[in-house]
Amino acid sequence: MCRMCSCARALLTDDDANAAYAPFTVVDQAVSAIATRRESSFAKGLVNAVLRNFLRERDTLIAEASRSEVARWNYPQWWIGTGKAWSARRAATHPRRG
Repeated sequence: MCRMCSCARALLTDDDANAAYAPFTVVDQAVSAIATRRESSFAKGLVNAVLRNFLRERDTLIAEASRSEVARWNYPQWWIGTGKAWSARRAATHPRRG
């Protein structure tokens, strides 16, 4: 499973010009990794479909995710709000000297 996550991460972080491997190679490796484990081999088609769909919609999905604080910070919205409130309170009570 870890190998598949690494493949998915490679598709997310590398642009085509700087990628170590072609996107179809990464998808193939992810599907192969899933197929090697008996308990998860049933998901080969799902992994293939999800990763190929991600490749088709990559720019749109990344743009949408970058607009979301939850996706950007990987914390629930209530936690982000708490951090913002704490930061605002701290800034109000401890102004920066400059």
